Amino acid sequence: MEKLKNFFSKFIKKGDIVLIHSDIRKYLWLFRDNFENFDEGLSHFINTLKNLVGEEGTILFPTFNWDFCKGKPFDYRNSPSQVGTLSNFALKQEDFKRTKHPIYSFAVWGKYQKELYNLDNFSSFGIDSPFGFLYKNNGKIILFDVDYQRSFTYVHFVEQQLNVDYRYEKIFKAPYIDSNGNCEIKEYSMFVRDIERGVLTHINPLQKILEDEGIV
Repeated sequence: MEKLKNFFSKFIKKGDIVLIHSDIRKYLWLFRDNFENFDEGLSHFINTLKNLVGEEGTILFPTFNWDFCKGKPFDYRNSPSQVGTLSNFALKQEDFKRTKHPIYSFAVWGKYQKELYNLDNFSSFGIDSPFGFLYKNNGKIILFDVDYQRSFTYVHFVEQQLNVDYRYEKIFKAPYIDSNGNCEIKEYSMFVRDIERGVLTHINPLQKILEDEGIV
């Protein structure tokens, strides 16, 4: 599928650190005749990205799961991603490794996999989180067939660094089952919107602003 490679090669280069937010269902359906099954299509998609960034590059897929916020256990090995087919497929691949935060985790491949896995951020959007890693290392974010509203989580990292007054740090506590199967009650935080003030999140208008500024 040279079309996919040619498309991504316009903005993905060797050595890039790339976070992919996606809704891949339409892609799989449109090009279904090129693959024996959907898993083959997903593998091709991921392998295209690997070839473009190369051994010096790093790929992240979001594997977010918000059950921890409801007091439900997070199982590092078994809690699924709640943000799509591609991220769950990545979790099943031996060469991907999941980061540790129970709410905002990522499946990671490439040069900085170990460094990202070793992060132990308490806050979802702290400077010591994978979002902070993307900021400090000039990472790229690609939205593949999703709008900003459904995917541009990075905006909350920016909000936390600016300490906006319409969000605040909230602590969540629930059972955490680690990679070795050990379970303990742990606490993690998220910079949440102040619902008592009626705060709503509207991210799509950012698209025009970022385009006008030449950022995207």
